[in-house]
Amino acid sequence: MARVASYTRDADEVSLLINGVEWRFWSALVIQQSIDAYSTIAFAAPFEADRAEFRETFRPFSFQLLKVLLGGKDLFTGTLLDVVPDHSASESLVQVTGYGLPGVLADVNAPASEVPFEFDGWDLRRIATTIAEWYGLVVEFEAEEGAPFEKVALEPTTKPHEFLSDLALQRGLVMNDTPEGALRFWRSVEPGNPVAKFAARTPPVTTVSPSFNPRRYYSEITGYGKTKRDRDGSQYTEQNTRLSGVIRPHSFDLKDTEPADVPGAVRANMGRMFGEMAAYSIPELPTWRDPADRLWTHNTTIEITAPDVMIYHPTELLIRRVSLELEPDRKVAGLDVVLPGSYSGEIPEVLPWDG
Repeated sequence: MARVASYTRDADEVSLLINGVEWRFWSALVIQQSIDAYSTIAFAAPFEADRAEFRETFRPFSFQLLKVLLGGKDLFTGTLLDVVPDHSASESLVQVTGYGLPGVLADVNAPASEVPFEFDGWDLRRIATTIAEWYGLVVEFEAEEGAPFEKVALEPTTKPHEFLSDLALQRGLVMNDTPEGALRFWRSVEPGNPVAKFAARTPPVTTVSPSFNPRRYYSEITGYGKTKRDRDGSQYTEQNTRLSGVIRPHSFDLKDTEPADVPGAVRANMGRMFGEMAAYSIPELPTWRDPADRLWTHNTTIEITAPDVMIYHPTELLIRRVSLELEPDRKVAGLDVVLPGSYSGEIPEVLPWDG
C-alpha cells in the first residue's frame, strides 16, 4: 500500500484528504484532468470494517470533500462519489471514485426554488456565476466572456452543465474545473510552444494509439439560429475546406443564439468536429513531469512524429486529457491529444497524414 506523508515540501509527494483529514492508506490512485471535462479520481483502500474511522470515512452516498495535494499544493478538489467494496480471496478493498466539484452540474437540475430560470441581456459570466452559486461553486474566467445573450432560459429538466456548455460553445469557450475546485471557462492554447517533442518508439514514448471517427466528419456544417415572430431564423454554413468532392452535410439547432452570433457558434462546432475526427493516446510516460520538470497538464501542446500511426511529419497536437497514475511500484502519466483548433474553431492547414 502507498503511504503518504502529511504536507511534505517534497514537490512529488502526494497527499489525499477526505473532509480535511489526511487518509494515509490507499493505493492505485488515478487522476484524469481534461481541457473540456471535469476532473475525475479513483483509488483503492483496505477494507477495514472493524475500524470506526474507516466506517465513518467511507460511507456510501455521503458526497464528502475530497482533495489531492502534490507537494502541498492543490492537484484535485472534488466530491467523493462511489464507495464500492471489492472482496477477493487474496484481499479486501474499497474502490473509491470522485469528480471535481463542478461535476454536480452534470448530474442534477436547477433547484425548484430558483424558478424561473430566464436570463435577459446577461453575459456568460453573470449567468454562470448565478447558477454556480446555487451549488456553492466559484467561477473563474480565463478568457473574455463575450457579448451578452438577448434572452436564454434554462429548462427545469435540463442539466446546468448542458446549458452552460452550449452557451460557452457559442462564445468559443470550453469548461472544466481548476485544481482548487472552481468552475473554469477558458480557451484552448494557440500552437507554437510545445512542452515536449516526441518520436514514436523512442524513449520515453513506447506506444501511440490512434482513434479515428469518420462518421462524425462532415463536408459542411450549418447552424440555425433563433426565430422571431413573422421572421425566418438566421442560418450560417461553414465549408470544410479539407474535404472536397464529398457530400456529408451536418446541421444543428441554435435556438438561443442571436443572428450575429451564429457564425461563431458554427465555426466552434467545426473545430469540435476536428477534435472528434482524430485523436491519439500516448500511455505510460514514466514521469508525471515534462522535460522542463513541469507537471504534465491539459491545454498545452506537444510535437510528435509517429509514422506507424500515420503521423508522417512532426505535428503539433493539443493535450486534451492527462492521466496521472500512482501505485506503490509505478508512477506514470498518459496523454490524450487532438488536432490544434479543436476548441477554437480553426480548420487545420495540414493533417498528420498529409504527404
